[in-house]
Amino acid sequence: MYSFNHVTFKYTDYILKDFSMNIDSKKIGIIGENGIGKTTMLKLMSGQLVPQSGQIALSGDTYFVHFDLFKYKKFTLRDMLDLCMHLESFNCTDYMDYVKALHITSYMDVPIGKLSKGTIKKVALLFGFLSVHPILLIDEPFESLDKASNKNIIRLFNEEERGLVIVSHDLDMLQQSVDKIYHLNNKGLTISENDVLL
Repeated sequence: MYSFNHVTFKYTDYILKDFSMNIDSKKIGIIGENGIGKTTMLKLMSGQLVPQSGQIALSGDTYFVHFDLFKYKKFTLRDMLDLCMHLESFNCTDYMDYVKALHITSYMDVPIGKLSKGTIKKVALLFGFLSVHPILLIDEPFESLDKASNKNIIRLFNEEERGLVIVSHDLDMLQQSVDKIYHLNNKGLTISENDVLL
């Protein structure tokens, strides 16, 4: 699913240094300290950033779920769905199932700029679920959401047949959402047997 071959990337400090690993699990979580480079890891996997050396190979194209929807602030959710219905990169056939599951039905005609941070996060996740890309990259999906909302999102993650790479500080939520959890530290990813779901 996810292959790293002698990958090196750094800003001032190294995020990855001559890092190699093959990951077969479809659904993985990444945890680590603030500033260690978790979001950078997702950007490398999406191709938004290119390593200084080495190669990253994934089993399919990625969709990076962006929670900053400011540029769409004047659009309503209905407007955005109408646009996406005409794009090959989205499959909106069952969009209302996701709208209901995410509890955003009542926000269909509210401008994005007037939605709360948590509701915007649900809207962004909606378009991730509607994308046709075989791998979803998601950065901190559980923040700013109430317990019930997170429970619904975890259920949707569990129902997903595609690859998921989820960055989060919430180990408990990750354990309910993915197959394996990796720690980003010491210039690479490591896995603890305690983080493998049985």
